[in-house]
Amino acid sequence: MIQQMQKYLKSSALFFGVIVAVGGCGQANDPRLGVPLLHAGEVPGYQTVKTFVFEPHCIRCHGNDGGVNLESYQNAKRFANAIKRDVVFGAMPPSGGLSAEQTALVVSWVDGGAPETDQLP
Repeated sequence: MIQQMQKYLKSSALFFGVIVAVGGCGQANDPRLGVPLLHAGEVPGYQTVKTFVFEPHCIRCHGNDGGVNLESYQNAKRFANAIKRDVVFGAMPPSGGLSAEQTALVVSWVDGGAPETDQLP
């Protein structure tokens, strides 16, 4: 009886571990799941910031028709320091502040030189 229970617990633990491992694959950068976590030395690129911050909160007003256009990397880089300032002080977006994770993503991007692509250590 004890051996059967041990066997059941081992197989259940293995099954659960596989489900957890497979369930997380390929979803770390899905905007519906939240902002990706940055590891030491990583700097997010423009596309990451655009996906998780600009598209859901900024481009509605700051798109091709807006004065400050965040749809292209060149424009966003040009305004990077102003973007950081406005996000940190809560001036943008006017509909409400970003989450702490979104703010950290913008700050990391600007402080890391506002690169076009993600910079991994």
